[in-house]
Amino acid sequence: MATTISEIMTTPVQCVDGDQPLEDVARLMRDKGIGAVPVRGADGELTGMLTDRDIAVRGVAEGMDLGRVAASTLASKPPVCVRASDPIHAAQRAMADHRIRRLPVVDGPHLVGIVSQSDLARVLPPGISGLVENAIIQDI
Repeated sequence: MATTISEIMTTPVQCVDGDQPLEDVARLMRDKGIGAVPVRGADGELTGMLTDRDIAVRGVAEGMDLGRVAASTLASKPPVCVRASDPIHAAQRAMADHRIRRLPVVDGPHLVGIVSQSDLARVLPPGISGLVENAIIQDI
C-alpha cells in the first residue's frame, strides 16, 4: 500500500502562466480533460491554483471578458500545497481543512505533481475516503 504522496500523485503537471487569458486556460482544461491547473508567476514559481469552477462561477457568472482577464486574477492564492515526501494523511487533512479536491505537490521550491481526491480514494479504505469527501463538500 502507498504511504507517501509521491506514490499516488499525478505527473507531469499541466501549468499555466499567471498572465495567460482565462479563455485560453478554459480551452486547455477542456482539451486536456482537467479541472484545475497550477498558476505560475513571471519567475516560474507556483503562485496559485485555478479551477474550472473558478472560471465558471467567478469569471463567466460575473460577466468578465475571459479573453482579457489573466489567470492570476481568479487563482486561489496562496496555493495550499503538500510535499512529495509527506504521508498520504497530510493530503487528506489539507483537503478536508481547506475544502479542496486537488493539491499541488512540491519538492522544495519545485512543483513535482498534483494529488486529487480521486487519487486518495484509490488507495484509502472506503470509509476513510468517504470521510474526506464529506469534509470537502460540507457547506459548499
